[in-house]
Amino acid sequence: MTFSNALSEVARKNSYGERWTIASKQPSIVDQPVQIVLETISTQPVGLLATEEGIQDSVFLRQDNVHSQRWFGTFWPRAAGWHKIASAEGNSFWFYVYANKDWQVMQQAQKAEATKRFAMQNHPKRNQDDHLAARTSVAIPLFYFFLSFLICAVGLWIERKL
Repeated sequence: MTFSNALSEVARKNSYGERWTIASKQPSIVDQPVQIVLETISTQPVGLLATEEGIQDSVFLRQDNVHSQRWFGTFWPRAAGWHKIASAEGNSFWFYVYANKDWQVMQQAQKAEATKRFAMQNHPKRNQDDHLAARTSVAIPLFYFFLSFLICAVGLWIERKL
């Protein structure tokens, strides 16, 4: 008996077989990517996806670099409703996909955040001396405007008298 066989015998067996999850905690929406995670001991699993209407699709998975039993895949749903994903030999997992018109406020907030991130990444680099050349505004006292009005009025009055 080799050392690796002895360790395999002593090690705790995997009790769950397969476990599907959705990586994002946000709701799944049509035409937006859904990150699917599978934890399994099988090699080269493929996710078989089916909708309520019977439309079937495949989701190919890539293995995690650190955790060899974790697999990731990306699915772009085309229809709203319940979706079932399963591998050829394992448990199925149901998740709901919302239509584009649902969750509008959340989608708008995500777009605004993405725009803000893009603007922060792509703005021109500011000079460190910009804060020294900053302009400040000081309000002009109203007395000067009144004085200029009086001078103009007196000038027009004198012109008419002459």
